[in-house]
Amino acid sequence: MVEKYTFKEFIKQIILICILLSVITITGCENYRYEIEDMVIDAKILGTTNECIGIQYEIGGITVLEDICDLKVSQLSYITGNAKDNTVKLTLHLKGTDLNHSNGMVYFYYYLGGEKIGEGNGEMDYMDFAKEVSNHPNFVWKVYNGVEGNEPPESDEKESEKLVELEDSDSEDKVALPTLKVK
Repeated sequence: MVEKYTFKEFIKQIILICILLSVITITGCENYRYEIEDMVIDAKILGTTNECIGIQYEIGGITVLEDICDLKVSQLSYITGNAKDNTVKLTLHLKGTDLNHSNGMVYFYYYLGGEKIGEGNGEMDYMDFAKEVSNHPNFVWKVYNGVEGNEPPESDEKESEKLVELEDSDSEDKVALPTLKVK
């Protein structure tokens, strides 16, 4: 026998579903995300098997140990054949993101000749790590403080730096431009 819902019960269920979807959407949003694309790394080869390679490299003061598996025979052959001093050049795409506004994860994607060959991740203080790697030329904030494309505010040190004219210039030429100094 089929039960019939009243219109009121139907509306209550729809409202409950909408509330659940809103909660899921709010808790699943990123508050911070940064990326570095096309970073070339020198990865030390720690060992190889028939389809895996163990590598080690340093980035932002952190040593990363990674096993890249499910490699094609041609990829593994290329890596081992072109390694110099047991080191291979790989391209790294790095993404750092928060997870539910409480902790962070950094994702590493490895490429060889434009083809993705592996990935890994590490749970860490992703904001401190961002400060360490933010000087890389390809570093970009994708989301900062919940706003897409937003940049972090300048630090107080940088805001206080100003160019000031020095009063006692060493130049004998009185028509010369003034000497400036950063304060």
